[in-house]
Amino acid sequence: MANINNIIPTLNFELIRDRIAEILTVELARQFVLTGDEIYNATVWLERFVAFDKADMPLLNVYFVNSNHENFTVQSGNTSLSLNIDGYVSGKHVNGIDGDKNASINLQKLLGAVSYILQHPYYYKLDFASGIIRNRQISDMIIAQPKEKDARHIANGRLVFKVETCEDYGALEAIDAGGYDTQVKLNETEKGFYYKTNN
Repeated sequence: MANINNIIPTLNFELIRDRIAEILTVELARQFVLTGDEIYNATVWLERFVAFDKADMPLLNVYFVNSNHENFTVQSGNTSLSLNIDGYVSGKHVNGIDGDKNASINLQKLLGAVSYILQHPYYYKLDFASGIIRNRQISDMIIAQPKEKDARHIANGRLVFKVETCEDYGALEAIDAGGYDTQVKLNETEKGFYYKTNN
């Protein structure tokens, strides 16, 4: 017979993964309105592993990588999360500048904007209530270096985003200790008093 009688809630690592994608969608759309720069008109995907087409770009793909757990108590534990934010940008030959170079420069601009957004003090808690986010930081920015010229003029790179949080694993409900009755009798001897149980 199952002992957990409530619906298991969505865990923090799932909420954080989704929140990152939501924040990037809203903030990049705002930058596109402010600047008119097409690089900010990027589609934000969540956990997409189907190959991307040039027509999909510019784009970001947010996905969970792993988590490390420590300092467990009976009902909670600290968790360090790693999430990847992959960026893909295509480029065109413009004013004698190679399409690959344009794609790489625009990719760096897009990933730089993502880093700025997620590191901004406003998002210190990633828009969660206090107590969920303990720390967050961009740990790496990696731009892929193609071994040979890409005829499609596509550049891709990755931000590694680390988040420290905690997970709550529920609590035990108090139960009545039924069916166990004890009577205690105090007896006196020449050596003093002692207790005797009568069950």
